[in-house]
Amino acid sequence: MTPEAQMRSLRQMASGGAMTWVFRAAIGLSLGSLVCGARSGYPPCYMVALMSGVLAWASHQTAPHLRRAALALDSGQRRRARIDISIDNASDVQKFRAFVPVSATQAWTFEFIPQGWTPVAGTLEAELCFVPEVEWPALMITQAGLIHPRTEPTAQAAGDRPA
Repeated sequence: MTPEAQMRSLRQMASGGAMTWVFRAAIGLSLGSLVCGARSGYPPCYMVALMSGVLAWASHQTAPHLRRAALALDSGQRRRARIDISIDNASDVQKFRAFVPVSATQAWTFEFIPQGWTPVAGTLEAELCFVPEVEWPALMITQAGLIHPRTEPTAQAAGDRPA
């Protein structure tokens, strides 16, 4: 998927209320499964409640970052930078991390989930897009694809760039 197609997709996800719908549906399923388990004593109901609860939590954590990334597409606060991408294959699920220097002394690290592209570990040129409500870049635009935080980024010294 091209970066332009990713931008359209990001705008749709952020404006369509998809994350709100997922959150509400997961909460409803979780509560319904808890009631079902309590009334019937059927253990799989509790497993469904737990899994849908985790889905609700994850969607609730991700929604603000999606919204900010979509807002950042129209932001005038932009800056070019070289960001570092690392890939953690230690578990059965790949984790993508970005190290994003925003000044000579300040950097941010965060996990991200690529949408429509497959990152490669290394350094990329990126356009950092900011929104006023947070210190970190809400969106990074690279030639390969878009990057936005999945959860709240961690502040670091810019000199702590990965080797």
